[in-house]
Amino acid sequence: MFNRPFFQVFVCILLFSSCQSARVNPTTSVDRSFLVEPSTEQATFDPATAVCLFDVEEEDVLCETTSSVFVLEKPGCYGICPALRLELFSDRTLLYQGFQHTDRVGDYWTRLTTTEYQTFLFAVAEVHAQNLANQYPVNGILLPDLPKTYFFWEVGDKKQEILANYEVPTALRSFEAWVLRFLGQEVWDPFS
Repeated sequence: MFNRPFFQVFVCILLFSSCQSARVNPTTSVDRSFLVEPSTEQATFDPATAVCLFDVEEEDVLCETTSSVFVLEKPGCYGICPALRLELFSDRTLLYQGFQHTDRVGDYWTRLTTTEYQTFLFAVAEVHAQNLANQYPVNGILLPDLPKTYFFWEVGDKKQEILANYEVPTALRSFEAWVLRFLGQEVWDPFS
């Protein structure tokens, strides 16, 4: 009939390859075409470079260029690790995508107040001053079954991309916990 050892090896290879995790590039922004807030009118804009909002009081369309200034992404692991993505834009728009094992699953957005935004940028500047490496462990092998966190920020001349797997400095772990607590207090609006 069929060669049993060959079949067992084939099944093992198939199972192993289906469990491999893929790295998601944290600098890749989500599709920004959904950043137009709901209104009775739609503005024409290029979603890659601008966000346009309809100001009901002024009956005017306001457009401003925007860019991603911060991304925190947890792609999950082989267990029950939370899988989510937070992305903050220069216009103070904050996007949240909950994939699995989080309190909030789905796509949500909010807009930070000016004070919240400045507080957040100050925290990013403080962690940036720690002179962090681009990957943790610095000289080790990444373990795919452990949780990973991708960080990206570009605020002024401060730009960094970090992949944190294990042997992560306390300053970065504390920053991650602070970000999730700070931004978790927001009132989120779901995308419909």
